[in-house]
Amino acid sequence: MSRRPNQEASLQDIQNSINQLATNTNNAISDLAAQVQALAAAASANAANLQQLQQNQQQLQQNQQQLQQNQQQAGAQGAPQAAVTFAISPGTSNQSDDGGTPEQNIIVAAALYKVIMKLTTLDTKITDKALRDIIQCLPAYCLQVHGDIDKVHTRFNNTYAQLKARGEDVSDKEALLFNTYAQVPDKDYRDYMKRQKDDYYDNAGDMKNATYLTIMKKAAGKYNTMKQDATHTWGGPSEEDQKVIALEALLDKNLKLTKDLQAKLKAKDNNNNDGQSNEGGGGGKTKTKNKKNTSNKKRQKEDEAWKKVAPKDSEPKSKQVGKKARKHGIGACTIKH
Repeated sequence: MSRRPNQEASLQDIQNSINQLATNTNNAISDLAAQVQALAAAASANAANLQQLQQNQQQLQQNQQQLQQNQQQAGAQGAPQAAVTFAISPGTSNQSDDGGTPEQNIIVAAALYKVIMKLTTLDTKITDKALRDIIQCLPAYCLQVHGDIDKVHTRFNNTYAQLKARGEDVSDKEALLFNTYAQVPDKDYRDYMKRQKDDYYDNAGDMKNATYLTIMKKAAGKYNTMKQDATHTWGGPSEEDQKVIALEALLDKNLKLTKDLQAKLKAKDNNNNDGQSNEGGGGGKTKTKNKKNTSNKKRQKEDEAWKKVAPKDSEPKSKQVGKKARKHGIGACTIKH
C-alpha cells in the first residue's frame, strides 16, 4: 500500500516540526538546568549565611537572658548602701578621740567604693557584649523585617548610641552596614548598594571619603525612592527569577504541543492504515477503496456471496443486482452505471 503525496508531505512537515520542537526543548532544558544550578549554588551560600546569622541571634538571646538574670539578682540584693559599716564588738579598746564610749559602727569609704565598682563592672561587661551581639546580628534582623531599612537604621542607631554612652565603639560599621544591605530581598536595591560598596572601597564618586552616616543616607534615600515608585514591586522576582519562570512556562507549553502533535500524527497513521490503496489505470494515480456500510452484516454477506463464485463458461459474465448491473472482473468487482 502507498500513501498519497500530499499526505506524505504533511506527515514529513509534522515530523520536521516535532524534530525542531524537540531541539528547541532540549536547548531550553539545558539553559534551564544551568540557571537552576547557579540558583542552587547561590541558595546554598545564602543558606549558610542565614544559618550563621541565626546562630548569632540565638547567642544574642542567651546573652540577653543572662543579663536579665544578673539584673534580677542585683535587684534582689538591693542597691548599695550609702555607707558600708563594720560592727565592732563591745569591750574593744577602739574608742573615740575624746575618750568616750567605743564606736560600734565605722564608715569605710574604700569598701563602699569596691562594692560599687564590682556591680558596675559586672553590668558593663555583660551589657557591652549584649549590645555588640545585637549590632553584629543586624543582617539577620534585616531578613526578619523583610528589608525595612527604616527599622534597620533605627535598631543600629539605638544600639550604637548605647555603646558610645559606655565609651565603646564599633570599628567595622561600614562593612556591617553593607553586609546588612546585602540581605534585603530586592534585587535592584542589592545591586545599587553593591555599586555603592564598590565605590566606597575604591574611594570614588559620591562615596569618596564617605563615613557610615553617608552610607546610611544613601541607603535610606534609595529605599524611600523605590518604595514610592509605582512601577517597582518591592521584593518582587529578579530578572533571573523571571527568566526561570518564563523558561518553565515555555517548557510546559512545548511538552504539551509535542504531545498534541504526536497524537495527531498517530491518528493520521491509523486512518491511512484503515484505508486500502489500489493502483488504477488513470495515469498511475493511487485510488483509495470506498468504505462500505457495515452496519447490516446479513445484507453485506448476501451482497458479497455471488462475488465469491466464478461464472461458468455458459453463464453470463454480468448480473443484475438491484438497479445496477454488475459483472465479474479479474481479481475485483467493477460497477457499470
